[in-house]
Amino acid sequence: MPVFFFAGSSAFAEREYTFVDLGALVEPGYSTAYDINNFGQIVGSGYIHSISHAFLWENGTMRDLGGATYSRASGINALGQVVGQSSGYASLWENGTTRDLGNWNSYAADINNFGQIVGGSSVGGYGHASLWENGTTRDLGTLGGVVSSANAINNSGQVVGSSNFQNNNSINHAFLWENTTMKDLGTWNGRVYSEAYGINDSGQVVGWSSYYQKGTTDDHAILWENGIAQDLGAQGFGQGAEAHDINNFGQIVGTVSITNSIPRAFLWEDGAMKNLNTFLPQDLKNSGWVLFDANAINDDGWIVGRTNVANGQHAFLMKPNVIPEPISCALFLLGGGALFAGRRFRKKA
Repeated sequence: MPVFFFAGSSAFAEREYTFVDLGALVEPGYSTAYDINNFGQIVGSGYIHSISHAFLWENGTMRDLGGATYSRASGINALGQVVGQSSGYASLWENGTTRDLGNWNSYAADINNFGQIVGGSSVGGYGHASLWENGTTRDLGTLGGVVSSANAINNSGQVVGSSNFQNNNSINHAFLWENTTMKDLGTWNGRVYSEAYGINDSGQVVGWSSYYQKGTTDDHAILWENGIAQDLGAQGFGQGAEAHDINNFGQIVGTVSITNSIPRAFLWEDGAMKNLNTFLPQDLKNSGWVLFDANAINDDGWIVGRTNVANGQHAFLMKPNVIPEPISCALFLLGGGALFAGRRFRKKA
């Protein structure tokens, strides 16, 4: 597998990345990865005869999860339970079976390690953020308007997404739902719109905020923490950015438009936004690889998303490894290995 070395944070002298092309269900084809758990299981969607099929990738193999007319896998938990949409219904895949969760035109976006599932379903003809648990469906309501959607849930049962307002149904704000209450997270620096895409177990929330609707050059990737919205730095780096996910160590991934609204995957850590394409090894750059979207990151820092390849667009996996600092490595070789007993790259059980 190709690897690339680059300077990391002050804690380590270098970091090594291995980039993996996850392939497609049918070649030449299209696939994109939407989520990854801490065991390296990856879910997403790929096309077979122009129809989207949910997939599960593990141990080097991409497996079709099926679906009569259309399916897409959006989330996976530590137990390997997969959620998404199949044939217009919110769906759960487990133990080789597919189960419908909601009514027609519903979807499941995420699942936590306790089996709580969030997404959206139709209520009175409008889409509402929904929570599925213990065989029941809970309507999470709105911020006063008629439409809401849920995008992620953490292991404390906190849910994030977006909702519109009673007096202006065209404007959406990011929300945090907990303890039966939906809270408006607001926007950044006087912007009008916002949406939350990800939340970690510490309650840190990521998404975007803009003067305009999603997908404009004014989009700013945002981190909400302790009631404060922080811009992650699209200005000066790109023309617009969205943060898609955050792990339990505060590493954030997403998409930023560099020039002419062309998307590029980014990693935000140590207070800085980094274009992941600058870390591609030269042989992959020469072969035409461009990392478009970074959609999820696990607690090992493994990142998944979408890249272009010679025969289409494929899901990718980006795996970092840690190399000891040169001075520490020298101490290890001189018999100081005990200094590093138990020091390893972070891993969440």
